[in-house]
Amino acid sequence: QPGIILNYSNGDNELAPESKDEPTYIINVKTNKFHKPDCPNIADISAKNKVEFFGERSALIDAGYNPSNCCNP
Repeated sequence: QPGIILNYSNGDNELAPESKDEPTYIINVKTNKFHKPDCPNIADISAKNKVEFFGERSALIDAGYNPSNCCNP
């Protein structure tokens, strides 16, 4: 769900902070990896698995996501 942070370890969810700027990270919810917005591998993520995230890197890690090895966000 765009704009939602899911914590897969306990099922909690919360709204991502809103911003009018570009997303801070792009999440692949299928792999639980996050990428920099300019990562070329984002083009390979299907629309149903792609979520824009606006916020701190630590919030993604706390929610159970891992940084992608391709762009090292």
